[in-house]
Amino acid sequence: MLWQAIVTLFLAILHHKKARRKMLFMFSIGTLLFTILGFKLFGNFLEQRPIIFSLYWLFSLVLVTLMLMIAIYDFLVIRKDMKTLKGSELHEMLGEIKKEISRKRNDE
Repeated sequence: MLWQAIVTLFLAILHHKKARRKMLFMFSIGTLLFTILGFKLFGNFLEQRPIIFSLYWLFSLVLVTLMLMIAIYDFLVIRKDMKTLKGSELHEMLGEIKKEISRKRNDE
């Protein structure tokens, strides 16, 4: 039940451009902070505990993977939108050209 709610919320965010961009920004900042904390603040602690070290950097890898997946998804959505917009503008221009041609024929 909770998992379905999380997935539904995540999908809703992905379909909304501003929310998707904010989420991508937050993942970027989170990943950057997580990496800096891993090297600077927790470095000695993680060196002494190999299992925690592995889990920490595995979670960091998951954050990077999610960030890249959202970025790729955003790229594909923008690309699809641009193709759709280009096609509609092309049809609009062709319609205007046809109207102009028919108007010139009627004037002659």
